[in-house]
Amino acid sequence: MRVARRLLTCVRMLVKGSAAASLPQFGRYHTVALLGVGGMAEVYRAICLDARGQPFEVVLKRIRPELEREPAFMRMFEREATTSLRLIHPNLVRVLDHGPTENGYVQVMEYIDGCTLVHLIRARRRPVPWPQAALIAREIARGLSYMHATEDEQGRPRTIVHRDISPDNVMVSTDGRVKILDFGIAKALEARNDVSLTGTLKGKLGYMAPEQLEALAIDERVDQFALGVVLHELLTGRRLYAREAKLGSLRRERRAAVRRPSEVIEEIPAELDDVVTRMLAPDPMARFPTTAHVARTLDVVLGGIEVGAAELAALVSDAGPARHPMAGDDEEQRTELTPPSAFWSSAG
Repeated sequence: MRVARRLLTCVRMLVKGSAAASLPQFGRYHTVALLGVGGMAEVYRAICLDARGQPFEVVLKRIRPELEREPAFMRMFEREATTSLRLIHPNLVRVLDHGPTENGYVQVMEYIDGCTLVHLIRARRRPVPWPQAALIAREIARGLSYMHATEDEQGRPRTIVHRDISPDNVMVSTDGRVKILDFGIAKALEARNDVSLTGTLKGKLGYMAPEQLEALAIDERVDQFALGVVLHELLTGRRLYAREAKLGSLRRERRAAVRRPSEVIEEIPAELDDVVTRMLAPDPMARFPTTAHVARTLDVVLGGIEVGAAELAALVSDAGPARHPMAGDDEEQRTELTPPSAFWSSAG
């Protein structure tokens, strides 16, 4: 009874007036606000008690009812949600729970206060300083490296390819932590000896590697390419590739030579230019072998530069309030960055 009263008190403190009176409840998770509605789920801010009886906030995604009625979708979702539970890393948003409740099937994640990179770019209206941009990219690379190197219970490679790295799927918290969001289309590749996958186009076109657009076999290097696009956009403040175009145009664009970020912002060091252009190599074999190599190389680029969580937290503070980054629909899809035409040219 005492525990129940404590939870009720916490809920009342978080809810203004009767705003949550009509919100659905999900087992031990008590919703306090609707954050948004996406194509796959409704997203809520909720509160529950931990094993010691202490309250903590979470983000809860309720799968849309029409999707719950699709067995193939639910099998895929349950498999990927189970995989996500095992992913514990400082640069990944933690998936805490998933399963059926009295009001639908839910996935529960840690609640992070902060903003997405796309909001940060849009709010600043200018490029992110190169040391902070390199630091953000290094943290993303560390999270991806962990994902790519995971093993199953038998110690076999379980290469997880996110396939949707983009500015609205990465957030920086108010205390300067960098977190990768949304494992909704991440795929566990179960084969022992073959860690590549030939699959359908998924993710955002503006961040897809050439091999994705051409429906070729892919591996974790598609995430590296997408991170290269994100880093280029942080450094220049402009979109690198077109968001919408005919597939043939997108393929030609990816095979063209990308201009170095220092051609836009002169103070960007040549070493960082080299990292970006290598990550964006059209040929996957010309990219870094792994995202772990990317992270270590960015460490070298940042050597001697005093930049850390405090500087990233300042970026978030300067950007101001934003719609919560875990709220469902992709903010990137509604945001206009400066057009990309000035930032790629024919290889010939």
